[in-house]
Amino acid sequence: MNMLRPVIHGGVLVRRVRERRPGLAVVLLTGQAGSEDGVEGLRSGARACLAKPLDLGELLVLFGQLQEEKADA
Repeated sequence: MNMLRPVIHGGVLVRRVRERRPGLAVVLLTGQAGSEDGVEGLRSGARACLAKPLDLGELLVLFGQLQEEKADA
């Protein structure tokens, strides 16, 4: 999910998604690594915040970690 969405801010959307689907892992995508938007998204319940341009290897590692966590639950 991109943090700077035109209709609703990513942090608000993360909270709404987590309310409706608490077990769903939300991953944010931001153009500014370490930005306040990314921090806000993580505080809102996102599992990770990745910086653009997206590193496919980093994304695959994250997906692997999330799958392992789900399998252990």
